Amino acid sequence: TGRAVVSVSGANLGALASYSVSARVGGSACEASAWVSASAISCRAAAGVSASLRLLVTTGARAGTASDALSYDAPFLTRLALPNAPSTGGTSMTLSGGNFGTVQYSVTGKIGSTAVQATQWSSSSAVVCKGGAGVEGSLRVAVTAGSTPGTATQMFSYSIPTLSSIGPANKATTARAVVSVSGAGLGTADYSASGMLAGSAFESSVWRSDTSILVKVPAGVRTSLRHALTAGEHSGTVTDSFSYDRPHATAAPRTNILTSQFFGVRVFAKNLGTSVYSPSSSIGGTAVRTSLSLWGSDTSLWCLVPAGVSIDKSMVITIAQNAGTREKLFSYDHPLLLTASPRNLVAARGRAIATVVSLFGGKMGTAGYSPSVRLGNTGATSSVWMSSSNVQCRSGAGWTTASAGVITIARTIGSLTNMFTYDAPSVSTIKYACAPTVGLPTSSVTIAGANFFTASLSPAARLGGSAFRATFWISETSISSLQPSGVAGTPEQVVVTVAQLLATRTEAFTYDQYSVSGAFAADPADDNVIFVYGNNFGNYDATLRRKVGDIGCEASSWVSTTSTRCKLFAGLTSADATTTIVKGMAMCVICNPPQVLDGCIQGVSPGNCAECQACPAGSVRINCGVGGFSRGGCEECKSAPLWPIDDRQFKSITGTATTQCTKCTTCGGVNSDGTEYEASPCTTTTDASCQPCGNCTTGLLLGCSGTSPGKCFEVAGVEKIMSTGQLDLKGKSTVETGTRCVNDRICFSTNEPMEQALTGEYRDIALDIPQNVFVTLGAGGESEVQISVIATPLSIAGAEKAAEKAAAEEAKLNVTTSATAKPKTRVSPLVLCTPEGTTFAPPIKVKISYDESTVRRAVGSRVAVFKWYPQLLIWVEVPNSKVIRPGVASVETNSFSIYSVFLIPASTVAATVGGSAALDISDSVTALSPTELISTVPITVKLAGAYAKVSVAIPTGTLITFPNPGITSLSVAVLPASSDQLAAARRNLPLSGMRRAMLSTDVVDFGPSGTVFNPNVNITLQFSGTPPAGQYAAIAVWNEATSKWDEKPGTHVIEAGVATVETGSFSQYAVITRPMPDSDGILGTTPLSDGGDVDALSLPVLIAMAVGATLVVIVGVGVVCYMRRRAAMPKKVQEPVGLQRQEKKDKKKKKKDRPAEPVSDAFQPYDRVSAVETTEALGEKPDDADDDDAVIDASVLALAQQLAASETAAIEDLAPPEFGVTSASTIGIAAGAGLSSDEMASLLAGLAAAEKIQESGVPESAVAGLQAGGGGPAGKP
Repeated sequence: TGRAVVSVSGANLGALASYSVSARVGGSACEASAWVSASAISCRAAAGVSASLRLLVTTGARAGTASDALSYDAPFLTRLALPNAPSTGGTSMTLSGGNFGTVQYSVTGKIGSTAVQATQWSSSSAVVCKGGAGVEGSLRVAVTAGSTPGTATQMFSYSIPTLSSIGPANKATTARAVVSVSGAGLGTADYSASGMLAGSAFESSVWRSDTSILVKVPAGVRTSLRHALTAGEHSGTVTDSFSYDRPHATAAPRTNILTSQFFGVRVFAKNLGTSVYSPSSSIGGTAVRTSLSLWGSDTSLWCLVPAGVSIDKSMVITIAQNAGTREKLFSYDHPLLLTASPRNLVAARGRAIATVVSLFGGKMGTAGYSPSVRLGNTGATSSVWMSSSNVQCRSGAGWTTASAGVITIARTIGSLTNMFTYDAPSVSTIKYACAPTVGLPTSSVTIAGANFFTASLSPAARLGGSAFRATFWISETSISSLQPSGVAGTPEQVVVTVAQLLATRTEAFTYDQYSVSGAFAADPADDNVIFVYGNNFGNYDATLRRKVGDIGCEASSWVSTTSTRCKLFAGLTSADATTTIVKGMAMCVICNPPQVLDGCIQGVSPGNCAECQACPAGSVRINCGVGGFSRGGCEECKSAPLWPIDDRQFKSITGTATTQCTKCTTCGGVNSDGTEYEASPCTTTTDASCQPCGNCTTGLLLGCSGTSPGKCFEVAGVEKIMSTGQLDLKGKSTVETGTRCVNDRICFSTNEPMEQALTGEYRDIALDIPQNVFVTLGAGGESEVQISVIATPLSIAGAEKAAEKAAAEEAKLNVTTSATAKPKTRVSPLVLCTPEGTTFAPPIKVKISYDESTVRRAVGSRVAVFKWYPQLLIWVEVPNSKVIRPGVASVETNSFSIYSVFLIPASTVAATVGGSAALDISDSVTALSPTELISTVPITVKLAGAYAKVSVAIPTGTLITFPNPGITSLSVAVLPASSDQLAAARRNLPLSGMRRAMLSTDVVDFGPSGTVFNPNVNITLQFSGTPPAGQYAAIAVWNEATSKWDEKPGTHVIEAGVATVETGSFSQYAVITRPMPDSDGILGTTPLSDGGDVDALSLPVLIAMAVGATLVVIVGVGVVCYMRRRAAMPKKVQEPVGLQRQEKKDKKKKKKDRPAEPVSDAFQPYDRVSAVETTEALGEKPDDADDDDAVIDASVLALAQQLAASETAAIEDLAPPEFGVTSASTIGIAAGAGLSSDEMASLLAGLAAAEKIQESGVPESAVAGLQAGGGGPAGKP
């Protein structure tokens, strides 16, 4: 507070008091100062708070200082107004004391080692401060005023932590789980809090807030544990805050325990602790000794179970006073009953006599457990435990037979069936053993016997298969029953049932015999229904069901005990049912569905009703006549190998009599399309299991169906299969290795017939291989052959489209020569047989289904199987194919390829090509190069039917050179001649008297065209008839380059209509008829029909005379004809020859593009020509003619061309009058050696007229005249 007088000692303070003396303490001047002497002054200090202050004294103008000369009293603390505060801090508190200064100084404070948040000077004896956060207790408080501190120890404390909860409060014994401890006063920062759980420290802790800390709980086994937490120097505690899970058993490998001895078991449990905690256990209330409960781990315990009885024993496990229970964990063995003595209990006066019964067995316990015994349905009156293997009891009343004994010991039950019996009832006699067939209320029967016991046992009785309508107990030895209705027959047995005991008397009862008196028509409108009358027909239980001979009731119904209505079999009348026949009918029990009648015999038995019985898995009940007379039989489901894949069935259960077989799964779909096959086949009891087909790295997978995974083959152009199947030859064939099997092929000889059919819509397509066939498999074959339906390859589609286009072009040109044929139509899928190159000897059959509806609509057409030749890109008809049934065709073949069925239209049949054939010669040749082959055996390719003589013969050792590599097939086909070939044949002939067509047969195409042979081979052709006198037949080859027929020298006619010649190459050949060559009178040869020649020198004189006379006549006639032609030629055409030729050439050029038109059959029998063709051919100048020579007058050509080109003009308007041509005329063709110009003009006009007559509908008689060659008007030929 200052105002204290301070005496300052020093020197040189002045010698006189008159000096002005002043002093300063620190930074504050003394309130007053006074000089005392030269060595002392005094001053009154101002208030202050610092220490070790400097003192400054000024005397006059000079000053002197002294360091650390003066200090103020240090602050001191006497009291803290709030000595305790929360750990969060921020609480204002007042510190009382002294020396805090008289004014506001920079006062600071600390609690413990932490500065307070703020201080406020209040007075020299009080300071207000705001405490900081903390967690400790008994802290020192320090206050600094200026630079002088003041302290007081143990003046302040923070509130101790308070704990509220720990969560979760329960954990497994293995623990090491993180839990959250909640409370207050845990601090506002991490103060390295620690804690304990029932004496065990938490494994770790993490501060989260003033109210929460996370701790990791250690392993343990107790419950209701206290947990404590220390933050700073303060601790907080909560009791009963945490528990570990109780131990409990979960399972035991063996839960059934022996009853008679200790039994060691291992128990699986939970929460047994992570170390040995001296476990104890009890089973069913019986403790397991501590020494016999062994801790194994937190999850297992070994214990020795004591002997005992009962079931569903609970187990209690106690670990460190923590107990857990598992209900119904163990059961002791059930008592074992082996036998009893005695085993038959005697009945007397309706009740069994009480008997002591000893039950022998085992596992009945080691002490008396109050056993109870039941004999049959009646409990023993008393029972006593004798040993672990014997219990005795006293039996009660009973009435059963072959009854079971049951013993119960502490809820464990043991039993033995058929352990003992009671005396059974018996039947001795039956009163009224023969009774009417109708059961009346008064029709009672008394049954006498023994051991019927008491009325309370509700006795019952049956007569045969029918129950007595009611049964009444009379006494221990008799009962009374009301008889059922029935039918006479074999005496029935009587069965009495008393308390499940049966008494039987065989042949004890029968009904009055029924009798049939006769029959009469029941309905005048229906003569098929009769009434049969008689006696003892029963009461609704029976009716007429049997026939005599062919007479019987289709259905009958009971009317009364004396009549039955009978509907006779169809076609019978009441007149057929004579009295004799009706009396032979049997009365049979009526059976209603699902029962059938069995064993009905007249006068013996009315039969019995029995249900149709179910058949075992794999078979079904058939012919079970429900309500009829037959139980039928069992028939196996359709299965392999008798049934196709898509027809097979299975039945995996017994089911009922109506349970049917189920259709097997068809792998790959109904058509077996090659996507799946059977991993396991369908049997009569199991369905098929499908496996996806594999993939081919190259080629196409074929035969993947049924149980076969298929094989990969390279098949050119084939991209997709619609259905496929594979046949393994190995199982029914013998492998052949002899000389017949060549070129490293695999060969088989079939031992029995085999067939492979496709499925679904292709099920009629099949391979049929007979017995004793030698099979040589093609490339890639091992032991299987495949048959598949394929999508149309591009090569086949292109070839068929080209054929259709050619046919359309011919139709457009209106060509009706023999070259024209309507295209054949494919009416079946494409069938591919593999491996390619496979051969058969003798041939096998290929069956192919086709569209029968299309064939039926094509009246007059036929179907045939064709084989595809990929090297030639043609379809070739396979000989002798036939229809085996509508929609299915069959053909024999000795090799594999692609097959299909074609519809051949009627017009094509009329202008038949004549047939075709092809032969793969790969097995008959040796390859020298890709195109060169040499024959190793004679090879013959020939046609069949009407062209059976057409063939090619190749001897052994012939070098065959094909035009392209890879070809191994030869073909022969009869084709119609084209118009170019017909015209070429005519142009090759000089003008002469022979006016018949030159081609005497259709064209035969030997292929592949361009194939060369060395040496030559023989070809044989057929032709029509015998050449006329002066003509001969020769084989000619078609020269495509020159469009001419080149005669092959050396033709031999080996028989009528058959000629042969040698050739070195394949092309198109035909037989042409030519005039005999001109003879010079010296030497000539004439071909004969037998191929021989006649030497002409034998008649030299005769020949010379004939030749000379002929030359004279020809020269004379020629001169006369020329003069007449020139004289008759009109003036307008007598122009220079050059102009005539130019006009002719211009008109010929104008006609170049005209299509050929049909004309009269006047040039038959060999071909058809047009007027234009004829004029052009006749107008063509010979090669050796001079330029000035006119062949035919231009006016004649012009007239013929005008006539041919005319569409509407009448013929008589076009022809000059001198021709004498009218539309009604008949025009013939002269057969002379030559024609005049008029005659030639008439000929040409006749051709044109014949053409127009055909088109304009002239009467047939006129046309017939043309064809017959009648004479023309005015003497014109």
